[in-house]
Amino acid sequence: MALTVIILDRDRRYAERLADAFLEDHGSMVQICITDAPEGVAEILEEDLPYPPMIVADQEFDLRAERFSRAGRLYLVRAEGIRSLEGIPAVSRYAGSEEIYQRMMYAWMESTTEWCRGMPDQLARVLMATLTGEDDEDTERIMNAKAPLGPMEVLVRSKEHLQTMLDHLAPQVRLVVVVAEKGGEMPWDSSGACGDADRP
Repeated sequence: MALTVIILDRDRRYAERLADAFLEDHGSMVQICITDAPEGVAEILEEDLPYPPMIVADQEFDLRAERFSRAGRLYLVRAEGIRSLEGIPAVSRYAGSEEIYQRMMYAWMESTTEWCRGMPDQLARVLMATLTGEDDEDTERIMNAKAPLGPMEVLVRSKEHLQTMLDHLAPQVRLVVVVAEKGGEMPWDSSGACGDADRP
């Protein structure tokens, strides 16, 4: 099941390029909706989605409204170095698409963890994997877990290692979010190069 990502931006060209970049690199994990008005977001939120969606919005919009509270939220801001805006995670809209994607996935996990914990075991089990190129001390504990897993973050050394974990954990894991492929780095600190206004 893919995560629904809603891009809320009046710059249609920018939104489409960002969507194309997400789908090219992570097409099996996300489905993208683009809208230029909050009403479009509200309509999508009324749909029966398997997971809370993620809203990625230009900073000109107000995402603090109650109707958006069940979704993950991320602001695209016009300045570098801003980590949050009005209490909502933020990233520069001129950052590389992979940096935006990674920041988006962290924001989604942070905002929806409680929701996932409250869901029945068979409906929502989320594993956020960061590929580090190194062994993870927690891997054996996770592989030997007796109780169903809740939403959690795990470091894995390779995609093959991740697949081994998924084969072992199935059917507990329903949604896998791979957030980085850089050894040992916090994803949004150094990945992705800054681009110009027309290229996310």
